[in-house]
Amino acid sequence: MALRHVTVMAAVCDECGWTALQTSDDRRGAGYRAGRAGWQTFDDSDLAYCPDHWHVKCEQCDREASGSETGLLKAGWRCIDCRSGRALCPDHAKEWRAAWR
Repeated sequence: MALRHVTVMAAVCDECGWTALQTSDDRRGAGYRAGRAGWQTFDDSDLAYCPDHWHVKCEQCDREASGSETGLLKAGWRCIDCRSGRALCPDHAKEWRAAWR
């Protein structure tokens, strides 16, 4: 067995510093693998958030929140596309639910 120094790319949570176990030899591959494991990654920035610290922003009022997907849903947030940060805050989610009944 030979021991060698190997350089790999991995997503690191910008909120808590947790490093994804999914690695790759390039940036795109590391982001793809982390996203498949529940991480929130963005194609147009270096930001990455672990499954416990997704960041969302209300499309109606620009209110922001962070937390796990389950925690956000329990708090009343409506995910439009939570992996990209698009959501409705609890106040606007109520209006959305009322309009679709």
